[in-house]
Amino acid sequence: MTRISRRVVSTPQPVVKTPPRQSNGGAARKLEPPAKDAAAALEGKPPPPSPSSRAERLAALWQYARSHAPGKVELPGVPQPPSLPGQRLVVVNKGPNQGQPGESSIMLFDLATGRLRKKLKTEPGPHEVMVSPNGRHALAPNYGLQVQGTAAETGGGDSLTLVDLVREDARTLRLDGWFRPHGVEWLDDSRAAVTVDGKGRDLSSGYVLIVDVQKGEVERAFRIGEGGTHLVRRAPAGDFLFASNIQGGSFSRIDLKTGEVKTLKTGKGTEGFDFSPDGTEIWTGNLEENTISIIDVQSFTVKQTLASPGDKPIRFKFVSPNLLLVANRGSNDLSFIDPRTQQPIGRQLQFELSRFGDGGPEADKSSVPMQIELSPDKRYAFVGNSHAGMVSVVDLKARELAGYYLAGFKPDPLALYAAP
Repeated sequence: MTRISRRVVSTPQPVVKTPPRQSNGGAARKLEPPAKDAAAALEGKPPPPSPSSRAERLAALWQYARSHAPGKVELPGVPQPPSLPGQRLVVVNKGPNQGQPGESSIMLFDLATGRLRKKLKTEPGPHEVMVSPNGRHALAPNYGLQVQGTAAETGGGDSLTLVDLVREDARTLRLDGWFRPHGVEWLDDSRAAVTVDGKGRDLSSGYVLIVDVQKGEVERAFRIGEGGTHLVRRAPAGDFLFASNIQGGSFSRIDLKTGEVKTLKTGKGTEGFDFSPDGTEIWTGNLEENTISIIDVQSFTVKQTLASPGDKPIRFKFVSPNLLLVANRGSNDLSFIDPRTQQPIGRQLQFELSRFGDGGPEADKSSVPMQIELSPDKRYAFVGNSHAGMVSVVDLKARELAGYYLAGFKPDPLALYAAP
């Protein structure tokens, strides 16, 4: 067995006030309220009118992001997220691009108050997160700040961040000999499956590791034989893991009993996926082809490949047998699909957020919507808008935006959990 070294990460005190955020790739700069607004407040005049156009709302949200601490966005003319008593949200901030200033972190939000409870620093580039079945821990692999799929010489991470959600602190587990961990799936309360890009600096094949996070050991390693093994999930029934391979344009099935690995081709840039509620199908997106592959779980074959309603379908979340959500990073929107008919339901939900740059919002560039998580009653969806530094809350009943949370650098991985 491979021994994992552990390093305790110091636990920050509860957040009272945080410094101004930095936008992607730039130095932080606090924007003071305009003098005329301050004068109006002193004179008892009404505040400026709420922004009415998208351009005005984007400008207001960008300024808010640069001058406020993380938490729910409270801005005139912008809906505030609903209060969800007893629920909390883990937001993983991947961090700036390689060579740029800034930090990677994990934030814990109280969804009853909308306030940030704790911010924990991590090693560079945490890329996914999952909460353990008992709700006690969250695990985030630290991939690194380099672009996914680049040469080994550009660097990469070799560790996991294990968060205790009760104590609200974290420690680092070192994956000695393994390179660029990314996807994660808990198997039970002490063991998790973790994808890595390679062994040592060899990126010719991805691996799926079985890690005992309590003992600090890699118990098993499955060689996939495809490049860019990215996300991993356990089948709802049976002892099988399924993993997507970006560079391989493929999907792999791992038999946990026999160790057998089978792979089938899906499409270029295969990445995000989810199981149908009955566990019989996997829906996955092929980014470079703008298609969606439907995989039959039992036979492990591609049943059908569909044209994607949105550009670059990157994350999938089943709400029910008749509703599938798809986040499209290229077209900056959310698709609603009926899996029974394989047809879109109504129009895409366009995200108002865009890429937030140093000089202002870049309205023509995508906010890069990524991970989708659901509230326990499935009324609301939380979507990480990576390049805006925010999380959007979507009302699934009304199919409209219901508010925002301000997070950190490139919030992508999300997970909800019950307050201890």
